[in-house]
Amino acid sequence: MIQKFDCKNCNKQFEADDQQGVVTCPHCHSDNVEPARSHMPRWVLPALLVLVLAVVIGICFATCRGSDMKPDKEDSSAIMPDTCDTLKVEYKEAIPTTVEVSEPEFDGKNYSVSVEVQNAKGLKFYYVRMNHFGEKRVLQKSNDGKFSDIPFCEADGHSYDFAIMDANADTLLCVPTEKTGFIKQAAVGKKMTKEELQQLIDKRDPSLNGAGENDYLAPDYKLKFSGLPADAVNVPQILADVTDKLDMEVWQKVTVTALGYDDMNRISSITLQVVVTDF
Repeated sequence: MIQKFDCKNCNKQFEADDQQGVVTCPHCHSDNVEPARSHMPRWVLPALLVLVLAVVIGICFATCRGSDMKPDKEDSSAIMPDTCDTLKVEYKEAIPTTVEVSEPEFDGKNYSVSVEVQNAKGLKFYYVRMNHFGEKRVLQKSNDGKFSDIPFCEADGHSYDFAIMDANADTLLCVPTEKTGFIKQAAVGKKMTKEELQQLIDKRDPSLNGAGENDYLAPDYKLKFSGLPADAVNVPQILADVTDKLDMEVWQKVTVTALGYDDMNRISSITLQVVVTDF
């Protein structure tokens, strides 16, 4: 494309095709060039200043004459409200549509959840369960937000995504909400003993770090303690927090003193005797 260029080396202007590779000045053969800038004629700026000055003088003259022309009698119609004070415009930000998912309930084989939608007035939709990782795929649909027969999830985090979709266009109407807790659960053949659990705690076994990592521990097991002061704070809820106390030497030692089991032979409650470090 032919256009004008300015040479920054010799300050001359020339025309050249900018699609012919490197553009060089035909006068001094320098490649220190750039597209020519448009130059405003010298008479334009003074003319604009004269015009602005004339407008300002006209406004001042009209204001002075208006202040001298006062009505003989008070006329309520002559009193104009200050629209800047009386007119208020309120802008309301659109509230996004969201879904809330209940905690997964296990029936001995599969899971079930309930999904509630917020801010979906006027929308025609249905509920969906999708995979959380990778390309989104609809795994299950529901018209009332009730999902049952949900299998455990083998992926890290053991989670699914839940959302609502347009009933006509089959497109998402909200950002999917992730729900975790769909872990694999199965009955075990024999019960884990106090001594076996003690060994896992003493060697900081990784299977104690997350729900569902150890088949012998129910995912909702409860911890009970003896030997703690009445005003103890940050009392652990899971075994991973117990091992953290030991590693940070807040506790000197813990001993498994009692275990409870559920109907799947898994540990459902653990009682620990604690020896607190004396600082």
